[in-house]
Amino acid sequence: MSLDTNDDPDDGWEGGLDEALPYVDIFMPNEREAQKAARFDDLETAVQKLAVIVPLVVVKLGSEGAMAQRGTESFRSP
Repeated sequence: MSLDTNDDPDDGWEGGLDEALPYVDIFMPNEREAQKAARFDDLETAVQKLAVIVPLVVVKLGSEGAMAQRGTESFRSP
């Protein structure tokens, strides 16, 4: 199962995401959503934390492309 989140305009991030992530195979947040979901301001740290829970994390970086983390492997694409 894949999950592409929407932003939480209230910035609460308490809508059950933590409970759902262990059941997700591919998580596809944008940069801000990844940082908020992981509760880290540093994107690299946030993605590493999420990759412990979800087998594949793909972060959309807008005009900078995307990055992905699978276990300890990380990838970037413009």
